[in-house]
Amino acid sequence: MKKNTMLEEDMTDLAATSPIFKDLRNVTVLITGATGLLGSHCVFALLALNALYNANIRVLGLARSRQKAEILFAPFLQSEHLQLVYADLLSDWRIDEKLDYIIHGASATDSSFFVEHPVETIALAVRGTEKMLKLARDKQVRSMVYLSSLEVYGVTNPEASSITEADYGYLDPTSVRSSYSESKRMAESLSAAYYHQYQVPARIVRLSQTFGPGVAYEDNRVFAQFARAVIEEKDIVLRTKGETIRNYCYTKDAVEAIFYILLKGQAGQAYNVANKETAISIREMADLVIEQSGSSKTKLVFDLAENIEKLGYNPTVKIRLNTDKLESLGWQAKTDLTIMFQRLIQSMAADKRD
Repeated sequence: MKKNTMLEEDMTDLAATSPIFKDLRNVTVLITGATGLLGSHCVFALLALNALYNANIRVLGLARSRQKAEILFAPFLQSEHLQLVYADLLSDWRIDEKLDYIIHGASATDSSFFVEHPVETIALAVRGTEKMLKLARDKQVRSMVYLSSLEVYGVTNPEASSITEADYGYLDPTSVRSSYSESKRMAESLSAAYYHQYQVPARIVRLSQTFGPGVAYEDNRVFAQFARAVIEEKDIVLRTKGETIRNYCYTKDAVEAIFYILLKGQAGQAYNVANKETAISIREMADLVIEQSGSSKTKLVFDLAENIEKLGYNPTVKIRLNTDKLESLGWQAKTDLTIMFQRLIQSMAADKRD
């Protein structure tokens, strides 16, 4: 994996244009999952603020892989504004200096991992988040955000026009695939508990599926599978009927949302992050990508699986996140699904060439 110039371009533009960053100066920010998709974007956004405005923001990035981090952040390794801490979230590491903000993004993200390693999935979400909340309490941070997921909603009413932060559906706790969803719920509950009992100013970011530059070429999420099929001129193969409906969010828009919630959100509260205009079924999204590619070499085919849970797939859901609560803070999604896929495919194609 090489550093992604499109990712850096997006974050530089965001730092230059978004009003949420205007007063962010002379602070120290800890980001866990710093080499992950959104973690790395947050690192680059803060470093761009330093470059553009001499903001004097110190970024501490927690990363498991030294090799991945050193490639991704190569231009900044000697910078006094970036310090990388190489450790597993649950290992024995410490931060001695003062912290102002924490963005907690370290998480299992691969569906097959949830099924093959459910115990580790739960431990990372629950024990890892409690570790960060204790750190936030000890450091008396100004604000902390926990990056959660739309999967906490479970299987909701398919007839609902949209899902607010107060709407919840059904989760089967005995399903091994629920290791991710249930542990995300517990991590959210811990965040709220630490706020109410210890006044830790934790906020919760409920992310829709998010993509754009920086998605690894080998990523196995559905949007990456579709992009990879187009790049390799192979068929898109669906193992289900593709009836699940979700809305999505571009990485640049999601990062801006994270900072809106970090800096303007209410402690102890959760906020949905999605582009309301992108609600689409998996099958419709496959058709969109094929049509957009203009290639006659990529077709949509079905190879229906007998047991989707073994593949790490969720049950069929129809969930359209309502973002009114987040928009009340001043945020708006700006990037439509077509542009999202154009940028994703261009970025992944460049990654493949290198």
